[in-house]
Amino acid sequence: MLLDIPEVLLVASLVVATKHQYPLDGVERFPCDAGDPLCLQMDWVVWESEFAKKEETKPGILRYEQMDPQEIWSMDKEEMTELLNWFQETQLDKHPTGQSSDILTVGEHH
Repeated sequence: MLLDIPEVLLVASLVVATKHQYPLDGVERFPCDAGDPLCLQMDWVVWESEFAKKEETKPGILRYEQMDPQEIWSMDKEEMTELLNWFQETQLDKHPTGQSSDILTVGEHH
C-alpha cells in the first residue's frame, strides 16, 4: 500500500492538515486572536542564523573510507569511538540480516 511508505504518509498528512486548517471553500477567514495559526510568521533571521552555523569538523565518510590501517591504529579513544559509530551507522545497519539492531552504539551503557 502506498501509505506504508513513511514519506508518502508524511506528505499526505501535511496535505490533509493544510486543507483542514485552510479549507478551499472560498470563504475568507480572519484570525480570532493573536494565538491563531493565521497570525504566525516565520522569523527568517532566526531561521537563517540556525542554518548559517558552521558545520562540525567531524571526519566525513570519504575520510574514513580512505584511511589506512596505520591511521586507525594511531587514533585516540574519542576518534575510535566516532569511527566505530560511523561504521555501525553506515555499514552494519545496512546488513541484510538485520542483526545490527541489537548492537549498542560504542560508548552507550545500558
